[in-house]
Amino acid sequence: MKASSCCRRVRTGRVITPASPIRRGAEAVGALASAATLILMPKCPMCLAADLAVATGLGISVTTASHLRTAALAASVALLIVLAWTAIARLFPRPKPGD
Repeated sequence: MKASSCCRRVRTGRVITPASPIRRGAEAVGALASAATLILMPKCPMCLAADLAVATGLGISVTTASHLRTAALAASVALLIVLAWTAIARLFPRPKPGD
């Protein structure tokens, strides 16, 4: 006989455990970092190249800065989509076949 715990719920024949605090914290940090990237990203490639030069001492061309900016924005949007998808999937678990 299994002991019932208040932290576990039985739904569709399987035990679902709540996310650990470390996982929730990692998801929150990922969402905040992604949102901060979208908010703080310079609008023009020359500004990004200048910011990189000031911060790291590494000079890059405007073309490279443009590609870097596009890649950073695409990665941020992709991360926000994945985090939203996992949050929605956690709210609505898929039923087992035959239920």
